[in-house]
Amino acid sequence: MKFFIWRKKKYIKIQILLITMMICVGLLSGCNETSVSLTDEEKRFVGTWNGNTTIFNVIAFFPDRACSYLFDLSAIWKIKDEKLVIKAKQGEFTYDYSFSNNNDTLIITYIESGESWIYRRQ
Repeated sequence: MKFFIWRKKKYIKIQILLITMMICVGLLSGCNETSVSLTDEEKRFVGTWNGNTTIFNVIAFFPDRACSYLFDLSAIWKIKDEKLVIKAKQGEFTYDYSFSNNNDTLIITYIESGESWIYRRQ
């Protein structure tokens, strides 16, 4: 009889250990997530924009500072020294920008060439 009681206690301890481990894993699984806080200026960019060009006719800025353009190429974006900086595999590109029409129109100008594109919020 003592053998069965001992064995039952052993299984209860194993069950408690497993439940505790599952709770710990569940609680700790999201600890590596970093919260990206955007400034009010950066929040103006978030969304999908339709352009007036055939090369970059759609660009999407995401709240996690990722962006997508030109047939699903991806990059990272940020505002630095009042400039839009897009870092892609091809390099880092800096643009002047301005908003109009209640923040529904975005004009970006590539600093190196002076070429501008107009985008409208989708």
